Amino acid sequence: EKNLRNQGILDIQKNILSKDGKFEFELVAKITNFELPFALIPMNMRGDAFFIIDGFSSINIHSLRQYSTQCLEYAKDQATTSVGSQIKNFRIPSNICFSVAVVDNLDQENKRKIRQENPFAHNVDILWYEVPVVYCLSEQQLYFYEKPSSLFEKLQGEGAWKNLRKVIETTLNS
Repeated sequence: EKNLRNQGILDIQKNILSKDGKFEFELVAKITNFELPFALIPMNMRGDAFFIIDGFSSINIHSLRQYSTQCLEYAKDQATTSVGSQIKNFRIPSNICFSVAVVDNLDQENKRKIRQENPFAHNVDILWYEVPVVYCLSEQQLYFYEKPSSLFEKLQGEGAWKNLRKVIETTLNS
């Protein structure tokens, strides 16, 4: 929480129930009018950015996707930016949901899957980026999609991913 506040995030809530009631998010931080450069065209993306954080005793790629989907559903209900105003201001309307799962330990197989599997291949929404992240306490290390492994994956949002990775490293590293 301290690191998020140091990054200028002031809208922080604790113990928020997910839409389906299966998760109680420990921390939800929201930035309105969050702007992110878009690598492919000379326009920035702008919208709401959510950092939703919860602790887990363990996690695998499937439970991470379920958690991330519920974070995204919550964020969609809480978004406040208007598509029309973003276009009028020459911005690409885009909201981002960083779903951060905190675990004590993470096995090698799940580390590999998180780093190599593009989340955009599983869930695509034109106005939203769903960004699952795992923070491993024992290693003090963030795990997230690192780089495309094929030309096809490069076409699945790599223009956005380059800058999303920077946000993850800057905002979530303590």
